[in-house]
Amino acid sequence: MDDFYNFYDSNSNQTPPSEPQDSSSTVKLKRTNIALIVIAVVLALALIVNVIVLATLKDTIATQYGSAIADSVRDEYSNAISDSLSDKDIVSDITDAATDSALSKLETSIGESVKKNCMSSVAVISCSSGTKGSTATAFLITNGTERYMLTNHHVVTYEVETGFTTKTYLHSNISVKFYGESNSYPVEVVYSDADLDLALLTFKYSYPSDSTHPAVRIANSDFADLGEEIAIIGNPKNIGLSITTGVISCKDIIFSDNPEAEYVMIDAAVNSGNSGGPVFDKNSVLVGVVESKVADASVDNMGFALNISTVRKFISAAETAKSITVNYTPVSRG
Repeated sequence: MDDFYNFYDSNSNQTPPSEPQDSSSTVKLKRTNIALIVIAVVLALALIVNVIVLATLKDTIATQYGSAIADSVRDEYSNAISDSLSDKDIVSDITDAATDSALSKLETSIGESVKKNCMSSVAVISCSSGTKGSTATAFLITNGTERYMLTNHHVVTYEVETGFTTKTYLHSNISVKFYGESNSYPVEVVYSDADLDLALLTFKYSYPSDSTHPAVRIANSDFADLGEEIAIIGNPKNIGLSITTGVISCKDIIFSDNPEAEYVMIDAAVNSGNSGGPVFDKNSVLVGVVESKVADASVDNMGFALNISTVRKFISAAETAKSITVNYTPVSRG
């Protein structure tokens, strides 16, 4: 098989003959070279353009990149805090502590609450007629120009026995003195009911201001629970207004000798002079009027108060009988 060297003699001075060339291959080579040059130029131009663009946008890119990094770090930091708070329940602890703190401030004893909200509504009532006289308790039930007070019927009356007959009379001189004050206000009986043992009073001349001596708020229902805390304000043994506390021991009591009135039994201390005094719940709302107690050496803490249904019935009867309007403030309970 012949190879390249068969075409010339190495010992000869003649140049070996050239290999025959194809003209069409030369043309293709030139076209290929031109295409490569064009591509190279285009790539170079593209590279130059990219360099120029990148150089122009370097500040914007740097800012956006920096912002992205900052946002990422901030988000990671925030997530880390949230995870930490979640794991340790710090937020819940703080909320619970704040709640407990707020509730602790609300946990005022019923005695303190009634003293703060109701003491200025209550007065010592003094009644006299000749040699007859008594002291007990009364309280304001309305504001405005027509100011009314409540007390017991037996507080503003006295009895005279003549032979086998006993007659009841209204005291001719009645006045009230509010807690912490030295001046007295003359009052008179507007309406009285012996069966319900309540009396409605009004001021003869001047009357105390609403701001200094506001009226009590009266419950609009007899809703009450056994064991519910109550506080009463009264003038036991004429020592001055005082507060005693206790609970509702029994309710819906009706005595056979006086079926018109309904009572609740309370274990707060009741003594002579507490008659006509208000009974308040923990929200300083009137839920009864002290009327009597069981006076027996073998009995302790059996006081009785007229319930709110009886009080409201009495006020309605007074309005009808005397053609008046008693604008007291009713408050919902339960």
